[in-house]
Amino acid sequence: MRRSAVHEAGGGAARGAARAGEVERHVVERGRYDRSKSASARNKAARRAVVAAASAVFAARGYAGASVEDVVRAAGISRRTFYQHFDDLADALAAVHDAAGRFAVVRVEQAVAAAASPSAKLERGLAALLSLVSENPGLARALFSEARLAGPRLEARQEKLRAHFAALLRRVLQEARAQGELARAPDELAVIALIAGVEAVGAHLAKHGAPGLEAATASMVRLARGACAAR
Repeated sequence: MRRSAVHEAGGGAARGAARAGEVERHVVERGRYDRSKSASARNKAARRAVVAAASAVFAARGYAGASVEDVVRAAGISRRTFYQHFDDLADALAAVHDAAGRFAVVRVEQAVAAAASPSAKLERGLAALLSLVSENPGLARALFSEARLAGPRLEARQEKLRAHFAALLRRVLQEARAQGELARAPDELAVIALIAGVEAVGAHLAKHGAPGLEAATASMVRLARGACAAR
């Protein structure tokens, strides 16, 4: 595996996370007090600020160890303001999941679009997704491992995100098959299993920090290729 692909994906994710942090700080500093904005714009900015604070709290404490009071304190708001935007802590976790999912989709699609060949698209896409997890282990644990504690409300969101990445993976593998890089196109069950594998490996990286991004990416690329090998 080309070392540069993983390094580029990891570096891009880190830069993207830094930019996201800058946006979140801007929201927290300006969203609630900028009277030049409309009431609707201020309301949206305030919600983003609470989501940013909740992300930090879940990353540091996990979902099980967090409380509404922790988020209120981190955001510098009242409990009343919190409940104007969210029903409870699980609702805030769902919003964090949505925001993190949108960010992950953009990063992975950018990595895939920047690669020339289907093989490079596969490697860079997987590396981008896994690097996001390794760069944000606390938040990844909350979203991958602890989300089930929030109950069924998060299940539909998780399934939608998995379906999006499954469609992207299927498209890349089909393109590789069309160009003769793979023996056969992937079947539906193989794609589902591969996405579940990426999630499991991401959760493992977030928890243990091993075997490392390069090894994890190489393993997932081998699994993907193996799923499309000649029978």
